[in-house]
Amino acid sequence: MKKNLNFLMMFGLCLLTACSTPNNGSSSSEVTVPLLKDVYANYFPIGAALTENKISLYEDLLPNFNSITQEYEAKWSITEPLEGQFDFSSSDPMVEYAKENGKGVRGHTLVWYKSLPRYVLSDNPSKEKLISRIENHVEGVINHFKDDVYVWDVVNEALRDYPSLAQVESGDFYRTGDETNDATGGDLFAICGIDYIESAFKEAYRVRQENNYNFKLFYNDYGLNYPNKREALLKMLDQFALDGTPIEGVGLQAHYYLGSFNIDEFENTIRSIVERGLDVQITELDVSIYPYSTYPITYDEIPESLSKIQASMYGQIMGIARKYSHPENDAYGKVTGVTMWGVADDITWLDNNPVSGRKNWPLLFDEFHEPKQAFWSFIDLDKYGE
Repeated sequence: MKKNLNFLMMFGLCLLTACSTPNNGSSSSEVTVPLLKDVYANYFPIGAALTENKISLYEDLLPNFNSITQEYEAKWSITEPLEGQFDFSSSDPMVEYAKENGKGVRGHTLVWYKSLPRYVLSDNPSKEKLISRIENHVEGVINHFKDDVYVWDVVNEALRDYPSLAQVESGDFYRTGDETNDATGGDLFAICGIDYIESAFKEAYRVRQENNYNFKLFYNDYGLNYPNKREALLKMLDQFALDGTPIEGVGLQAHYYLGSFNIDEFENTIRSIVERGLDVQITELDVSIYPYSTYPITYDEIPESLSKIQASMYGQIMGIARKYSHPENDAYGKVTGVTMWGVADDITWLDNNPVSGRKNWPLLFDEFHEPKQAFWSFIDLDKYGE
């Protein structure tokens, strides 16, 4: 009840005025729209992923968010394109923008198989050489950003996409070159095994502790609601615990689709992580109205029936996130953040993907930057309660 009263107070005090016209942008009635970050002030930060050139485009909507994720600017191929030669000219302006506007920065990401510059693997490095490159990169990036980043996705997408039960049981669930079609992908594991993951975390921890920085260390991946991949994740986390690898949380990428989302599996994943004493952040949230396939379904605008389903999904997701944001048992982890992968429907990574020429509407604000039904479900603390 206290949280609901707080919400009502914020609803009255911390408002911006907008037209409630999600479909066509024409003004029909004036409504007051609370800022997302204010609604969730008692829970966790609400973030958005964007690039520097989108800051001016979304000047009207960015006050909703008190956290940002750089889509590309902090990845290895951008920050250290040549070995030992760091370049933060792309990332620094976004960090400065965040600091000037009171927003935290999620660091994404230190080690990811898709963002490796060619030099990392092109000379067929030994295990020792490759781990040294990983450690040098981690140290260089962290010492540049220092405390300007509040959490790092230390390693991204190290697990197979859809491991079989046999692979999970045998431990053969790490991403390898046969899954990537990328000359640089997967070879990290082929050369180093799990040591490349653990070395990245241990180096990030060492640099943090020696310099008294204050950020969290996360592993980030997608598809973690699928039982086999969730079990693979849990086995990896248990191995980390045995080896003393200092992981503090897991990021759920959360690219979901109408018709393929199971709220019970979503909760099972969060529960199984927080019960291990680790935090959870939903790091790349969007809800596509299409199944992820090339089946040629195409709409000129989002149908009302699908808009309602999408809104309900967002409400259920946030209800679970709130439920696990204040655990009664201090030994448990908790949900500590939710980040949208984008800001509004005018520009999203799902436009033309995977079907060329197909528009998608996966976010909380429409093409005209007006709140959708999904927005109102996202903030409905009563209907989608804890």
